[in-house]
Amino acid sequence: MLALPLVWPRLFFPLVWGGFFFLLEPLAEKLGATSLLSDLRAGRGKRLLLLMASGLFCGLLWEG
Repeated sequence: MLALPLVWPRLFFPLVWGGFFFLLEPLAEKLGATSLLSDLRAGRGKRLLLLMASGLFCGLLWEG
């Protein structure tokens, strides 16, 4: 996901945002740090929902 934008930037530029998440989130979980994956496995999805809601709110403010 991080290499495709280097090859075809016009087509794959949105993958840059998700690439770092999918690269660092499993690493954080493996090292024992708090992660969204461990929260979801434990049935605690509140942090993920709050992050998504805050991203939506910031995006709406940015576009407004």
